[in-house]
Amino acid sequence: MKHPLLNSYKASDFETSIKALIPSYLPEWKPTEYEAGWAVAKAFSNISEQVAEQLNAVPEKLFLSYLDHIEIEPKEVEHALTPVQFTLRKKGSNAVRIPKKSQLISQSKAIFETQSEFTAQKATLGSCYLVDAKKDTIIDIGSKLEVQKNAHFDSKDSLQSHELYIRDDKLFLFKKNLGREQYIKLSIPCLKHCKWFYWGIDENSTQRWIAFEVSFKEE
Repeated sequence: MKHPLLNSYKASDFETSIKALIPSYLPEWKPTEYEAGWAVAKAFSNISEQVAEQLNAVPEKLFLSYLDHIEIEPKEVEHALTPVQFTLRKKGSNAVRIPKKSQLISQSKAIFETQSEFTAQKATLGSCYLVDAKKDTIIDIGSKLEVQKNAHFDSKDSLQSHELYIRDDKLFLFKKNLGREQYIKLSIPCLKHCKWFYWGIDENSTQRWIAFEVSFKEE
């Protein structure tokens, strides 16, 4: 928050104002640099500058006093954090230990320290996935980027899948003709894109997942 500047005058500005008033109040006075009267004027100008600085500090002090009154405390000082990449020499070791508090200097001469000890290793990115929680998608972008540099990704490439298991020892005994007239009503997104199966015995007396006959009713 930028506080208002109540008085921007410096000592030189006060001296200029004094000189502008001399013809009206003391026309016979011709001040010079080392003259006693002008020395007093310069002292007054310096004191006035200090008073102006104190006056300009009042809004900030009042604002801090207000924050203190409503019990808002300043945040604790936090260290600046930045990601750092270490590059190993091609002909050097495959693994280098980086001690804790190793100092690094940025281009702006700011000094950073590593937070903990770790080992820098030569590695190749094995896989890369794009996860979008809102769209409920997981896309393998690593395999696509290997084929083309400017790859396009959409939800059709998603690896995301969900499985819902429903069990009832009496309701789904289809072998005994129980549950054949039953239906399941679910209200979930993308229902038409789901596949429904039940674990049962087919006409060949083999236990396996058997597809339901699914119908959709618009409400």
